[in-house]
Parts: sequence; C-alpha cells; structure tokens
Amino acid sequence: MSEIYFNNKSSKECKLLIENVIDLPTSSTKYNTVDIPGSNNGSLNIYNGLEDIQLSFDFVFKSRENFIISKSRIVSWLKSKISKELRYSLHKGIYYIVKKVDIGEFKTTFKIVRRFTVKFTCCPIVFLDEGKDVITFNKSITLYNGRSTCNTEPQLNIFGSGDITIKINNQQLILKDIENNIIVDSFSKDCYKIADNKIIHLNNKMYSDFPILEVGENNISYSGNVRKIELIPRWCCI
Repeated sequence: MSEIYFNNKSSKECKLLIENVIDLPTSSTKYNTVDIPGSNNGSLNIYNGLEDIQLSFDFVFKSRENFIISKSRIVSWLKSKISKELRYSLHKGIYYIVKKVDIGEFKTTFKIVRRFTVKFTCCPIVFLDEGKDVITFNKSITLYNGRSTCNTEPQLNIFGSGDITIKINNQQLILKDIENNIIVDSFSKDCYKIADNKIIHLNNKMYSDFPILEVGENNISYSGNVRKIELIPRWCCI
C-alpha cells in the first residue's frame, strides 16, 4: 500500500490507508489575454507563470476508539505547520511544497470504517531530493544544472564579512556590511541569519535581485572577504 509523508509523519503512523493512486501532475501555464482591436491575428497571450498543482488522496481508516479523538489527531497532523514538504511513496526521488491543505468531510461507510479526502495545493514545480544536498566551496566553481528542466531558486549561506559580491553567470548578488554570515534564500525571497535559535532578518543588506541557477552551466565567483559558501541548489522540474 502507498503512503504519504507530511509534517514529519507518515500516513501509516496515523493508521490511514490510501485508496487511490495519484498520477504525476503537470502544471498548466497561465496567460494574460489582451484583445487587439483590428488585428487579424486575434488576441495576444502574455505568459504569466504557472498554475499551482493539486494532489487529492482518498483515505480510509478504522476508528475503534472514540471517533472524535481519532479525527482530531488526523486533522491536527494535517493542519500543523512543522514542514511544507509532501512526499508520496509512489513518486520516488521527489517531493512537493504544500501551500494549502483542504480536508473533506469524514464519512462513516460501515460501522467503524471512516473515509475522507484531502486535497493538497502545491507549488507548480516538483523538487528533486538530490537538490537538497549542500554544496560547500571556498573558491570559484562551475555547477552544472543538468537534472532540472527549469531555473532553480537556491539558498546560499555565505560566511564572511563586509561588502561581498557573488557572480552567477551574468547575475550579481550584492551584499553590504555583512557580519559573520548571511543566508540568501531565493525561494522564500528572504535574507536572514540565525543567532541563538532566533531568525534575524537582513533584507536591508542585499542590493540586488535574488539569484537563480540556470539550466546548464552556472559559473560562480565572488569578491570580498568570504570564508566559504554553502549552497543548496533545489534542483526541480516542471
């Protein structure tokens, strides 16, 4: 039987069985349509990103204890915010980033047998497990993005001080007045550091756009007082 892993817990740990099989979803393209009066070519479609993808799971379980308690445990697991990562056992080597969870009505189908459906709304892209590996370097390097089918939004943990410039192909990441380290997360669009288990936001230290890793070669170099860089590439596919 298949299972999902979400919020650091497996659906099997919650004694849930999945009744359906989920296909690998494909995101649809969004367009803004502009009518052009007098044009024989019809309207103009302007690319406007990708639609979110949805995964729906039909769960069944036996509630031998108080049903209210069983339901409460399941809802608490699905609604908690421990992690946004969703893994499905039949989709090996990938994971999804969840944006919203919709829990359907719990129905009694036979005495103690209960059924319900959960719909996960996820980011349009699918993330590869290997894209979570940390790449550490203290000199110029070339990273080859050959597994992704689209540009990726990496996380860089930069250890250094003062003014730092990092170049990735034709992009420049410009940082000012850094003290010890700074984390630049292109996916969450945030700059910060963690000190005494607290997040300190440092967006005022960045004077450029968030960098991406392009499909193919990415030549990375830097200037300034940099001890090392830890990069999580977040390889992904559409």
